[in-house]
Amino acid sequence: MFSDIKLEQEELDYLSFQSQSFAVCNGALIRLKQDAPQQITTPKALNVVPVPHTLTPAVLPRSVFNSVNSISTLLNTLVHKMSYDKNFIAKHLKETAHGDAEFTGKLYELFLRVQPHQTIQFGLHRSDYMMHYNQASNTISPQQVELNTISSAFGGLSTIAQRIHQFVYDKSSTVREHYAKLGAQYVPSPSLHNMSKAFAIAHETFNKQQQIKA
Repeated sequence: MFSDIKLEQEELDYLSFQSQSFAVCNGALIRLKQDAPQQITTPKALNVVPVPHTLTPAVLPRSVFNSVNSISTLLNTLVHKMSYDKNFIAKHLKETAHGDAEFTGKLYELFLRVQPHQTIQFGLHRSDYMMHYNQASNTISPQQVELNTISSAFGGLSTIAQRIHQFVYDKSSTVREHYAKLGAQYVPSPSLHNMSKAFAIAHETFNKQQQIKA
């Protein structure tokens, strides 16, 4: 099921440098927190590095990929309906909010204040999975780690990560031959486009509602 790409050190170093250069040119950057000044005044103070990434993507059976995609609508619907159940949220978050006043507590207070007045909601969710490998049957299955409703930024970053992988693929005949032997195909990630489109629809819908109220 899994096999490593055999790269000579010279090619590995070359592809590593090229992929990081591509990341920098395409905005895949993070700022090092520990060295960040309190107030940035000049470009010299921007201590940034390329986002950590792999040179090549993991290989998944199409059936696993399709399975995760198909269940996402159900999970999103479940979270959406739960968000409207004030009693359910109060029951399960009240104690946590009390113990984590600075984060969960403030979110809970915001929910109580806003929820009675909400008629429109826009949810952006990130569902994380790890692959469980069954050595006996030589199969893998997705195991959900969490469904995140707060930190969803990596949906946009995944599109750039796919472009990095495609860039490395185009640069290296070794990588192309490896994936050709596996019969694997690179799958484009439309998440950045889809997220942007969703934001635009939510903004348009909200504006229409405000105009009706006015």
